[in-house]
Amino acid sequence: YYESTLASVANSAKGRKAIENMIRENADGGYTVTFPGDKGNPVTLSKEELAKATTNPTQAKWANILEGGFLKYQEAQTGVKKETAYTLAELLLTGNNQSFSYQWKDEKSQLDPLRRRPDNNNEQQAQIDNAKLEDLLGNSTTDGRVITACSRPVPQGLGRKIENSDKTDEYYPESGKYHLPGRHGFTVMEYDRSTKMVTLRNPWGADSQGDGAGKGSLDRPGATVDGITNKGNGFVQMSLEAFKKHYYEITVTSIR
Repeated sequence: YYESTLASVANSAKGRKAIENMIRENADGGYTVTFPGDKGNPVTLSKEELAKATTNPTQAKWANILEGGFLKYQEAQTGVKKETAYTLAELLLTGNNQSFSYQWKDEKSQLDPLRRRPDNNNEQQAQIDNAKLEDLLGNSTTDGRVITACSRPVPQGLGRKIENSDKTDEYYPESGKYHLPGRHGFTVMEYDRSTKMVTLRNPWGADSQGDGAGKGSLDRPGATVDGITNKGNGFVQMSLEAFKKHYYEITVTSIR
């Protein structure tokens, strides 16, 4: 969720300016990262720490610096759990302690308990109809708006086998058997109201659909599977109805 939030921040001029202000190069070749959400606790990264934190050498250097800063910041916070990283990312990157999570009104399931943060009283959750969903998606390119979407779990039986269990993983599909990683954060890049088409990006980048290893049914640019078209470099595009089928929640906040 951190990466999809960061990509959404970078999707507007206001966000790109905020990113520029977060990073300062030090005389020793390291960097100091000051997050808008906690300006009183800047993070210093040595060259060695940055190299160790760089999990994706193909992404831009500024993204690696901020990821390294985020991981070091998170490690220093006592009581911060891994499953709350997405709300921590929103707060740190935007400086806004309020976010709004929405699910579709025809969704049969309750608000996902895995996505709730008991210690985050500022996160508002609600169910919405198509008109409200279109309104929110349509503002995805508004300067300073940050919108991410969470994919549905991998269907039962299509995930990787969980070790020492007869169950399958709802996060990672078995190679070649399903087209999207489950419960995964995507950046909402654009919504075209005239065509009702949604464009999203998987922060894993190229070869990022399905099992994340380039073997998914949707990994070839130009491929269309189950209403989803791979536009290349992690971008996918689909109709509003296909979006509602494959995703179940969007989270909205803005840069302060």
